[in-house]
Amino acid sequence: MSTIASYWMIPVGIAIIGVSLALLTLWQIRRQRQTRLTLRVLSGQRRLLGEEIDERLEQLRGFDEADLEQKLLAAPGFVDHVHVGLLERQAHLQNLEDLTHLQRHKIAVLAHHLAQTTPTDLTQEEELPGTGMSAVEEHPESVDEQPATRGNLEDDLLGRIGQHAAPKPPRKRK
Repeated sequence: MSTIASYWMIPVGIAIIGVSLALLTLWQIRRQRQTRLTLRVLSGQRRLLGEEIDERLEQLRGFDEADLEQKLLAAPGFVDHVHVGLLERQAHLQNLEDLTHLQRHKIAVLAHHLAQTTPTDLTQEEELPGTGMSAVEEHPESVDEQPATRGNLEDDLLGRIGQHAAPKPPRKRK
């Protein structure tokens, strides 16, 4: 029986070796196709990059050195103007923050004053000193309800300033 078992193993072994060689060959063919495809893509990219480099070289040759020198001399001035504008904006924002702080303090003082007045004092329609508001008026916002973000604070303050500021005449365009 052992001789019969050894005879059927030879064709099976040859078949396994044949299938392995076929798979290896297919894998190498696939790898070669993938390599060719990659080479085609790279050669196309090389050609496109070469064309772009040629275009850029033409643009560089076409630059006027005097114009470029003039622009280089003007650039620090532009940067300085941008920096000055930034500093002005920061100063303006700091002023707005100070104004919001003063408004909060004013509201807190008025709320404290209202809390200390008696109910009989509230029935008299007297004005609170320096505010132009009567003591009987109800405030829609309490001291605890403050805008949540800096943007809301700025918008609120700018809205109040806009209500009191006189409208500016339109600028003439040149």
